[in-house]
Amino acid sequence: MARTYEEILQGVLDRIPEGYDTREGSVLWEAVAPLCAEIAQMELTAEWMQSEAYIGTASGEYLDRIAKDYGFTRELAVPVTVKAEIIGGNPVEGNKFSSVGLEDEIIYQVDSKSDDTTYYLTATEYNPQSNYYVGDLAMIDFINDLKSARITEIIIPQKETETDSEFRERIQNNLIAESTDGNKQQYEKWLSEYDGVGKSKVTPLWDGVNTVKCTILNELNTPASPELIEEVQNYLDPGKTGLGEGKAPIGAVVTVDTSTPLTVNVETTVVFIEGYESAPTLKDEIKAYFGELALVNNNVSYLTLASVITYNKNIDTVTELKINENAADLPIPSGSVPVLGTLKLNGSVV
Repeated sequence: MARTYEEILQGVLDRIPEGYDTREGSVLWEAVAPLCAEIAQMELTAEWMQSEAYIGTASGEYLDRIAKDYGFTRELAVPVTVKAEIIGGNPVEGNKFSSVGLEDEIIYQVDSKSDDTTYYLTATEYNPQSNYYVGDLAMIDFINDLKSARITEIIIPQKETETDSEFRERIQNNLIAESTDGNKQQYEKWLSEYDGVGKSKVTPLWDGVNTVKCTILNELNTPASPELIEEVQNYLDPGKTGLGEGKAPIGAVVTVDTSTPLTVNVETTVVFIEGYESAPTLKDEIKAYFGELALVNNNVSYLTLASVITYNKNIDTVTELKINENAADLPIPSGSVPVLGTLKLNGSVV
């Protein structure tokens, strides 16, 4: 631990023989004080350099550098990819559209075309509402004979750049459980690093010898889209052949699937903190809680959900709560993940 300037200065002055004037402002004091200040700064720099030399304490670009030595790279931000139905006209790659009715509009551009009316679009920048907007689109670039455009499905949710703590945790988890030679940990590593995949579960020998099942969720920890499932299947074992044409080793027949959504309707009555009449962030907070449960817990806890609602910054107390019309825990069947259906707050659907 670095010493303070005062500690260093006092240590130096204590070494000067008796009989010399070491009071503040004396010739000796004035001579050693600047040097002690420089030593204090050097010790702080050395302490900082030491902290940036280890995975457990490094940050930013220094954590990135150390991670590369172990074969890890930070996961960068990924914009949302959506499926849209566009009728009329003939949009081409790069044509831009915008959301309708949002204060902070989302800009999308055409990536590819699936059929006569189905297109894939990607947002041009991060927007906190991108993962939840499904609705009409307005054209930015003029498209002759365009009749309508509408987002119908979120294909790959957006995600932010991996934080230092998230990156550090992923590195440490993989180093503790060494991932090599197609073992379970390596499959988990492949899935965790694939863009668009959130939580995942690897089941060895699920259908006999040399079979592996990878159950994946999207970045919101809700069931993955067919497109994402197909992408990951081709990444690991194209065609489920076990021929080693993907990441999976020769002989491993991999099946990629996703969980079944369990619709959870929440109805609650609350008392707001004085000055508030709504809770705009509550829906996202409940979704985040359900995401934590995915592939880990086997029930939606009545008490925990009540706590999530109570901790909302605009809510004082919860007076009533029902989960799928019952005031009790909700079991999550095997192979399912909870997905928020209707949220009714004080009698009104949010």
